[in-house]
Amino acid sequence: MSSKIQPPLGPNSDSPIPESPIPNKLLTALRVIVFLQCIGVAGRYWFAEFEIESDIYGLLFFEWSWPETIAQRIDDIGAIGCLVAGIVVLVPTLRLGWDRIRQLQRVAAGFVAAWMFSIAIAHMFRGGVFAELSLGEHVVRYAAPMALVILLSVKKSTEPVRLWVTLLILKMATAATFAVHGYKALKIHGPFADLVLLTDLNGANFGIGQATVEQILWIIGIVDLIVAVLILFPRMRAVAIYMVFWGMLTAASRMTALGVPAYPETLIRSANWGCPLILAIAYQFSYKTSSDTLHK
Repeated sequence: MSSKIQPPLGPNSDSPIPESPIPNKLLTALRVIVFLQCIGVAGRYWFAEFEIESDIYGLLFFEWSWPETIAQRIDDIGAIGCLVAGIVVLVPTLRLGWDRIRQLQRVAAGFVAAWMFSIAIAHMFRGGVFAELSLGEHVVRYAAPMALVILLSVKKSTEPVRLWVTLLILKMATAATFAVHGYKALKIHGPFADLVLLTDLNGANFGIGQATVEQILWIIGIVDLIVAVLILFPRMRAVAIYMVFWGMLTAASRMTALGVPAYPETLIRSANWGCPLILAIAYQFSYKTSSDTLHK
């Protein structure tokens, strides 16, 4: 009598994770998100009107008194590495050398994740307003490339589990980033207020004053905190889609407030809308997450 091999069970689940290939559109979207983020890192450093060093440079040179040349070289490596890595992960894997290309892309995505995580750590150590929240605020920036590392594994037998882990990471990261942004908005974070005021001044022309901006930020903060909680519940595709559009809008506000030359600041925030986009795409497929059944 032949016995049927059952696919692995998801955590806290009595149902097996379907053994289906990872959706191509999901993997492609994640590649593009990481690529855009990398262009933002390189653009901020090289292509912006004024060169902006990372917090890693600031920590090494200003806080730890390392030689400026060494701090600058490390920053150069990070910017160059992200640019090259972004191009590498965007290249579709071909039949010829499939495994080797994927392994190279995993290394590239891992570099981006490590660099973005290091920037968040450096920002936290340098201090400043809400600096202690840097890891949570920037988590989508290193979660997106880390998710790509996980999905690009060449082991087909682990695909269902890897997808489950990836979606869990992205869900938690999205919730954390929106929660921190919501908290900062409730506290009327100065740079957030400036984005609204400058956007109005540069084109919206609603004549918004400081009092109105504070009311707007308070509403934004409440909504951000609500969706940060809701996205943790099962099958919240509508919430994920809202987070995509709001993440795009807030990222684009860097250009509406500061002009087109601020495009690196918009691109570096691609994961703000990209992570919920991956969740929205995934919710079209019948995959099992920790407490979700993803329905088409």
